[in-house]
Amino acid sequence: MFFITNTRATANLERTVLKQSGAVLVNVTSSRWGKTGANGGDFTLNTKKQALTGKILANNISKVKLALTDGSSWRGSLNEDNQADSASIAR
Repeated sequence: MFFITNTRATANLERTVLKQSGAVLVNVTSSRWGKTGANGGDFTLNTKKQALTGKILANNISKVKLALTDGSSWRGSLNEDNQADSASIAR
């Protein structure tokens, strides 16, 4: 659903219906854009009254934060391969 690379980004969701294909909700990683080794991403997903499902991934030069507020819920895994530079959930 969200693919973040070589940038800092924030998404704010409130009562949004997401129709994703596959199991990955967020992938924050380096890719072909930017300087190799410095082209990871930094992504914050803020939610309000939101239901989410899926994996949240980040590679070793990327950061990801999920903020669940106002009754938001999420089912999935965070940093399951233990690769992220930083991965967190705030409630």
